Amino acid sequence: MPVRVRQALLREIDEDEVLRWAGQPSARAFAWRAVGAAVAGALFAWTMGLASVVPAWMTWIEVGEISGNDSARRAASTVYVAIGLGAALALIGLLSLMWPWFAARRARRTVYAVTSTRVISLLVERAGTVRSSSVEPGHPLSISRRERSLGEGDVHLYPTAVQGRPGMLSLIAIRDAREVERVIRRTFDPPGAGSLG
Repeated sequence: MPVRVRQALLREIDEDEVLRWAGQPSARAFAWRAVGAAVAGALFAWTMGLASVVPAWMTWIEVGEISGNDSARRAASTVYVAIGLGAALALIGLLSLMWPWFAARRARRTVYAVTSTRVISLLVERAGTVRSSSVEPGHPLSISRRERSLGEGDVHLYPTAVQGRPGMLSLIAIRDAREVERVIRRTFDPPGAGSLG
């Protein structure tokens, strides 16, 4: 496990929690899951690029026979724009083929953990930002947090479903987001929720 990910996990664990298991997802499995979407995205972008360039090129050939007038000049500018759009879509198609690599990289920055009180999913992003989601059995809330390097961040609360519809409350750009999450969990802990046995 990379050092940054291990340190983020250790900071996540409360003093009264016991870490029972921690592991990372398979980077290879993450990459293979992204292959289908990457190929579909590339094929779509390339198809749209061709659909942009081919009609413009045909128009250029037809209008080129009437060269020297305003129609030919307007057709030339349209062809240049269409070719630029087609080139941009071709580049987007190539970039979408890199999606499996990005997915594998994300897996290497992800850790899952089971503690004595909850199940945690943790993603360490660039610039020290940490995304945390946790479910605490017996607790009325599911909580996710996005915390930036100086502790400021967002806390999202997902209460149990009300009339079949899930609720959500977001505390945006608060100082010391991790401590706010701890206060919420302690405040709303039902009796006996602090231990899984």
